[in-house]
Amino acid sequence: DTLTQQHMSDAAPPAAPAAAAAAVVPAASSPAGGASGSGSGSSSSSSAHAEDMSPEEVVQKYEALQKEVSSHSQKVQDLERERSEHHTLMGQLEKLDGARRCFRMVGGVLVERTVGEVLPAIRENTTRLEEVLERMRKALEEKYSLLAEWRERAKLATQRE
Repeated sequence: DTLTQQHMSDAAPPAAPAAAAAAVVPAASSPAGGASGSGSGSSSSSSAHAEDMSPEEVVQKYEALQKEVSSHSQKVQDLERERSEHHTLMGQLEKLDGARRCFRMVGGVLVERTVGEVLPAIRENTTRLEEVLERMRKALEEKYSLLAEWRERAKLATQRE
């Protein structure tokens, strides 16, 4: 008997978060003329100030941030799925004799190895995946904060609000 490791890259991606799909409209307090040189002194670290942009530009910037958050969230979900697959595979391989042969996909090529050779590599990959996931989650939290800050600063309201 042999074992085969398969990556589920063909699996259907999960649905995008509902928050990312909400439409955005500028709040009623937006200036009517859209004067871009208003000079209101915001001390934000963002390169573009909502006060200096037309309502359409503000909405475009917000929607771009939403897409970025959604994309980052999708990447985190993909990595979590891959980590789960690694944990499942490790659980199965740990039950087997180290001399038993198995097959591993390396760079698109199926390679025959022993369980004793594959298991340490899978453990190392899992550890690296967990480290990357931790960094990605922190970055995602920062992106959510930036999105909320932008929405508040630009006085935007989603259709849910």
